This record gives sequence, structure tokens and C-alpha cells, in this order.
Amino acid sequence: MLMDIMKYFGRQPKSFLMILAVCLCIALGVIDHFTGYELSFSIFYLLPVFLVAWFVGRRPAIFISILSAVIWLLADLTAGQTYSHYAIPLWNSITRLGFFLMAAYFLTAIKKLLDHVTELSRRDPLTGIANGRYFSELAANEINRASRFNRPLTLTYMDIDNFKQINDSLGHSTGDDLLHLVAETIRKNVRSIDIIARLGGDEFAILLPETGYEQSGIVIEKIQQQLLDAVRQKRWPVTFSFGAVTCNKPLCKVDEFIKAADNLMYSVKNSGKNMIRHEELDRIESARG
Repeated sequence: MLMDIMKYFGRQPKSFLMILAVCLCIALGVIDHFTGYELSFSIFYLLPVFLVAWFVGRRPAIFISILSAVIWLLADLTAGQTYSHYAIPLWNSITRLGFFLMAAYFLTAIKKLLDHVTELSRRDPLTGIANGRYFSELAANEINRASRFNRPLTLTYMDIDNFKQINDSLGHSTGDDLLHLVAETIRKNVRSIDIIARLGGDEFAILLPETGYEQSGIVIEKIQQQLLDAVRQKRWPVTFSFGAVTCNKPLCKVDEFIKAADNLMYSVKNSGKNMIRHEELDRIESARG
């Protein structure tokens, strides 16, 4: 239940969360006023601070911290709280503000660190593109979205031919340079909405949302040619095998879609390498039937 609540707030606009936090501060002040100074509401004043610090950011959280401290002070004064010296409520407010600010600071620091760790877990450390696990998550979302809106989608698997020879003859550092070059070359030849990933070893995946058979075929051929040109300049004796599947119909099954692309890529590897085999998913299923 807590995860569902976190996901809900994470999907909301920051402006909505700021308005919600301000309203929450005011509501707490009103309740605090009418219940009197004998009942403590200190823990509840942290709620809007936590909300904004986690989902909006540090500077907005500072503003909410100040607002919470001021409203708390006003609630105490208007509820009839008396002090032996006029400086006491001011000191209490400063103390509360300091507590709120520390909470906001540490919470935003934890959130930033968590986001960084999450991002690292999703990226291939060598190439900087998505890793296989994150790609599977993104691919499932895109396939479901394409099925929901009846839009075409193309998935491409690519393998570097003779990659082992590069590692054996030129060293693993050259192999790493080759992998990095492949990732950068693909990145430069796709759109910002396209998704590329290193699945492990010398295998890569490219997901082209809202891209039909003919259009994706042009893109894949361009990528292969750019990759061949890049490795020729380096005089690296490698080529590239592609297996691509386009889904034109609604309700594409994620597992079948990925398996079809993988099978096509390996069929190229087993029949000469350095080729592109591109099929439409419905035709593959019809041939099986």
C-alpha cells in the first residue's frame, strides 16, 4: 500500500504537490489552533516537509519548512499559549525551523542518492546505455503501449561478428573500445524516443516505437552501414548481424516479440553473418501456423 501511495505522488505534477503541501500546512495550523496548545501536532508538521522534499526538491522543501514553522508559531499564539518571556516563542520557532530544514536536507540527499543508485543499476557501465534488465522493462512498457493504441513497433537484435577475435588478437581494451563505438554509433543514428541497450557481451537491442516495417528497414540498414564504416576506419575485422521484427497488430505478446527478434538474429549468425533479417510478427506466426 505504501508503494502504491509513493507511485501515486510520484506521478503528480510538482505544482499540484506544492499546492497540496501548502494546504496541508494551513489545515494543520487550523486544527492545532482549535485543539489548543495542550495537544501536540509536531509530528504532523513534518508531513508536508517530507512530501515536498521527496517529490519536488530541496528549495521548495525549504519554503515549506519555513511555512510550517510560521504556521506552528501562529497556531500556538492564537490558541492561548502564554510564555514567561517574549523571546521564547521566537526561539521555539527557530528550533522547529532548524529541525524541519535538517529533515528536508537529509531527505533530499537520500532521494538524490537513491535516484543515482537506481540509474546506475539500469545502465551498462561500459557504454552508458540501458542494460538488459532495464531494457526488458522499457520494452514491455512500449509493447503494451503500442498494443493499446494500435501503433507499429520494431525490435532489433544485433550481434558483433567475430568479436572474440578482437579480444584475442588486440586485447580486451580494444574490445571495450569497439563496444563503446557501437553504442555511440547507434545512438547517433536513432531518435531520442528510441531505446538502445547492451544485452550482455557483444549483443545489442534497438527498440523503435511507432515505426513500421518499411521505415524501420531504412533505419536498420543505415545503422548497419554506419557501423561498418566506423569499424573500417579503425581497421577492426568485424561485421554486424541483425534480426528485426515489426509488430503491426494489437496485442503483441512481449515474450513472442522478443523471442522472434532473437531467433532472427541467430539465424543470420548461422547462415553467413553480416546480414539483416527483418520480418513482420504476424507473418512469422502465420508461417508457423
